[in-house]
Amino acid sequence: MAGYTRQSSLEIINGLDITAPPLNAEFNQVQSAFSTTGHTHDGTAGNAPKVNLTTSVTGVLPATNGGTGAKGNIGAVAAPTTGDDSADGYSVGSWWEVAGTGQMFYASSVTPSAAVWRMVLAENTSSAFVPQTTESSDLGSLTYKFKDLYLSGGILTGTAATVGGNLSVAGSTSFAGGISGTSASFTGDVALSGTSSLSTKLADIISRLEALEG
Repeated sequence: MAGYTRQSSLEIINGLDITAPPLNAEFNQVQSAFSTTGHTHDGTAGNAPKVNLTTSVTGVLPATNGGTGAKGNIGAVAAPTTGDDSADGYSVGSWWEVAGTGQMFYASSVTPSAAVWRMVLAENTSSAFVPQTTESSDLGSLTYKFKDLYLSGGILTGTAATVGGNLSVAGSTSFAGGISGTSASFTGDVALSGTSSLSTKLADIISRLEALEG
């Protein structure tokens, strides 16, 4: 892109004869700058000044022009709904952030009145990974499971926990409820409090042995 630069400035002046070649040279250069080869907006000699995106562009700048091609919302007060769709200027790939919680969503569909926003697993403002609402999301599934889980803190669950393999505990373990299973193996001391069928049987055995000794 050559842009437009003067071609015959020394030939088109007052007092000289008007001839076709100097004018053709100018017109051809103008034609090339605006149609044949075009011109840039980089501010260099012969080319147009840079485009001020702040004042020259409205709406969403397409991705082919350096923009995102999708409207985003990074100051929302609540999670998006199915009504936050293409009619509101959103498109597939739009981002949505809830300012108060830091939760992130992206649009996978913007069908009118049926938009689909998927929550992104990302650290929020409290340095935690949290679901949209309590008990609204699972981590993995019966079909697709994560592999290993490494924790340096504790585990708090409000319901039952199922372990398919062996469970190794290095520290002390307390059970608020019962322990059920086919067998249990302990390498250290076992302290029992409360009603226990095991402690009852042991006491009965000890009583019988003492009776035999007496």
